[in-house]
Amino acid sequence: MALNKQGKALIIGINNYDNPKAKLRSCENDATRMHELLTKHENGDSNFDAHLKLNITCEQLRTQIEKLLFPQRAAHHALIYFSGHGYVNTNGGYLVGRDYTKEDLGVSMEWLKDQLKASSIPHITLIFDCCYAAAFAQQESEGRLLASLPENVTLLAATRNDDVAQEGPQHGQFTKVLIQGLEGAAADALGRVTSASLYNIADTVLSSWQQRPVFKSYVTEMPVLRNCEPQVTKELLTSLISRAFFKDRKSLQLKPKDLQVNPSKERSVNRFAQLNAFQQAGLIRCTNNHTVYEAAILSEACEITPMGHFFLELFQKNRLPS
Repeated sequence: MALNKQGKALIIGINNYDNPKAKLRSCENDATRMHELLTKHENGDSNFDAHLKLNITCEQLRTQIEKLLFPQRAAHHALIYFSGHGYVNTNGGYLVGRDYTKEDLGVSMEWLKDQLKASSIPHITLIFDCCYAAAFAQQESEGRLLASLPENVTLLAATRNDDVAQEGPQHGQFTKVLIQGLEGAAADALGRVTSASLYNIADTVLSSWQQRPVFKSYVTEMPVLRNCEPQVTKELLTSLISRAFFKDRKSLQLKPKDLQVNPSKERSVNRFAQLNAFQQAGLIRCTNNHTVYEAAILSEACEITPMGHFFLELFQKNRLPS
C-alpha cells in the first residue's frame, strides 16, 4: 500500500538568471503552483511542510538541499522539485543556480547522489523540470542505467539526459501535466496521487514527438504525494455489502420499482442513488453494459466488478487508507 505520512519538501523555481540570455519565464509559476498543491490535500488537510525558494544561487541550492536531506528533526519523506535550467557536460549533469559560472554551475548530479546515499530519510522523491533532467540516471560505463540509485529514491524527470524541456507562457510543458495530475487527473480510485501515476499521465499526454519524461524508482513502498477526492470510500463499500445490496449474493436483480423514488421514504431515495454511486465508482456492472436506470427498466441484474472485489478485499483486511 502507498504511504501517506507528512513529509518535507523543497520547491525551487528560477526565472531570473544573472545572465540575461539565460532568463526563463515560467519557472516561478511552476514552483509556486506546485508549492500550493503539495502543501495541502484536496480536502484542505496539511500535506508536505514545504519551503518555496525562488531565484536562488548555486550555493543556496546546495545549502537548501543539505538542510532538507539532513534535518535536525527526522522526516519520513523528502521531496525536491526543481524548475529552471539544467546542463550537462563531460563531468555529468547539473541543476543550474541563478548565479552560475563556468567554475560553479550549481548542483552536480554526482554530488546529489552522494547526499542521497548519506541521508537517513526513508523516502526521497526527485522531480526535475529542466533540460537534461534525467542526467541523474544517465548511463554508466557498462552501458546500464544507473544501478547505484539509492534505495527508496524515486526520480521523475521532464526529459531524457540528452533532451531539452519546453516552456509555455504560464508553465513548463512537463509541470503543466504534473499540475493537472496533482489536481486529480492522476488520482486512483482511492484518491491517491503518486510519482508513478504522475508519470503515467505525462507519458500519455506527451507524444513521441515531444520531450519524453523519465521515471526511475527503487522503492518497496510508493509514497503518496497528494490525496484527492476518492471515488471509492469505506462508506460506499460498507453499503455495497449490506443486506440491501450484495450481502451473501453474487448478483442483484434490479426491477422497475427500484426507480420509484418516494421523497418521503429515505430508503427509496438512497437505494437508487447508491446503485448509481456503485456504478460510477466502477464497483458494479450491469448486463450488456447498461446503466443502472436501463437495467432496472429491463429487470436485468448487476454484479460486483473485479475492481469492486479488489477494494472489498482491501476493506475487509482494513487496508484502505484513512
